[in-house]
Amino acid sequence: MRRNDCNCLFFDQEIGLAAIFNETVSILRRFRDWDHAMDLAIARSECLQKLVDLCEPLTQGPIVIWNNSFEIQAYSRNRAIERPQLQKVLKAGHFSGEELDILVRMNYLRESDQYATLKLCYPPNWMNCPFALRLFMEGQKSVVGMVQYFLDCSPTLGQLEFLHMIESKLEQYVARNLKTGHRAKTFFYEPFLIALLDGHLSRREEIQDRVKAINLPYEAKYRVYQLCFEKFTPALASYAASNCKSIFPSSKIVEHHGGLCILDREGAKGSGSSSEAYRRENLLNLLEICGACCGVSDVVPDLGGVRAAYLQTQSALEVRRVMAPEQRIMEFQDAFFWDMLGCYTQQRALDLKLLYYRPLDVLMENDRATGNDNLRLLDIYLNNDRNITNTAKEMNLHRNSVIYRLERIEQMLGGSLAESELRFKLLVSLRILSYVGKKEA
Repeated sequence: MRRNDCNCLFFDQEIGLAAIFNETVSILRRFRDWDHAMDLAIARSECLQKLVDLCEPLTQGPIVIWNNSFEIQAYSRNRAIERPQLQKVLKAGHFSGEELDILVRMNYLRESDQYATLKLCYPPNWMNCPFALRLFMEGQKSVVGMVQYFLDCSPTLGQLEFLHMIESKLEQYVARNLKTGHRAKTFFYEPFLIALLDGHLSRREEIQDRVKAINLPYEAKYRVYQLCFEKFTPALASYAASNCKSIFPSSKIVEHHGGLCILDREGAKGSGSSSEAYRRENLLNLLEICGACCGVSDVVPDLGGVRAAYLQTQSALEVRRVMAPEQRIMEFQDAFFWDMLGCYTQQRALDLKLLYYRPLDVLMENDRATGNDNLRLLDIYLNNDRNITNTAKEMNLHRNSVIYRLERIEQMLGGSLAESELRFKLLVSLRILSYVGKKEA
């Protein structure tokens, strides 16, 4: 207890000093046991629901705890709750977009710093009853929120004293189990965007409900950019995010898994008139300054596709790592073939080395024996749409030499390069061999 505070016990009938002493000892023992059980739960990193369950026998009103995505993490499960608004939230497992909009208008979310210590709120308010609210912060970011509602009457000093004890225990729990590092700035939309990226929001109705408060239309053209840093620091991420906002004015940006994710709404009002080439040039300059690379997704038609777009950026970054580490930007449309190969081999547990067109073995063996580079010549020839002049220029050979060597290649392959089916097999096989070679290197 804090200094100069005291609590009084009232009995509804006259009892002796011995009975008063025994009752006082019993109460103190209950609080001591509670204190020990809470410390043990915190040390074992038990879930938040366990902590609320331990508190419930000693509290007079229901306690509710939510995370920074406004999803309910714990509540008083064995206490009757006669408020329809609260029943609706607990049944849904999260605050709806409509309810969040009400909380924003009443400044409970916009002025969150004033709830960094326990604050008692009286009606008129959302629940039309007294409640005590505490937001556990990390920098300016809310980690979890706790509220205790006093549904029947205002809280007594004793109830508030015990609530301060609960607050202290939750503070220990958050510091030990939930905090991950200081961030200087956060935005209201971040938990929603993270939930979309991680696939925790997937159903159309659920997404539409949750994004009401952050001014994003469900149906629009969205593209995801993922920035990965060679050496991540919060200051570098903050600098990159600030510059990305000028490159993508209509975007939502969030720090995610040691990088930055940008959800850009194409064609949005305020997105600016700068061309795609101009934006790409500015992004490339930023990546070089920050020592970062970027995976770019295809355009998706609505927010339901954000998770798939995020996975595309991850695939693009992986292909860049193997095939083109010198490039700062890799778009999924340039990486989808390699991603498809990777998915196929993982699904079937196959070695990529076994998937190419086997007659190429003769050509590769001949190159090793003679020191020729006919495999490279074939690759250049096919990628130049069988243009002899361009192939000769790129190989630094005479046209007649290219024609002669192509005839030898056809003999070794046992087929004509005029056949489209053979060319398709060769193009796919040459890409597989290139991918395997770079991955092994």
